[in-house]
Amino acid sequence: MDRPPSRADAELTVHFTDALDAAPVEDRVLVRIRTEYAGGGWTVEDSALWSTTGRLLALAGQARVLRNGSRAAHGDG
Repeated sequence: MDRPPSRADAELTVHFTDALDAAPVEDRVLVRIRTEYAGGGWTVEDSALWSTTGRLLALAGQARVLRNGSRAAHGDG
């Protein structure tokens, strides 16, 4: 059975918008996470959090190191 690759965060940056000051946030938010790059033992991901009314609440960027011999860490997947 293949195990998912282990990941260590190398960098995480979060930027909150002023929408959090304007009004309370509902119980739910939409989170979009997109992998912009994966290869050479790294992944780079961008995220956005949106309220149910369409307000952008936060943006985030994250770089991760892939470990444990995963195929993506070797550029194979």
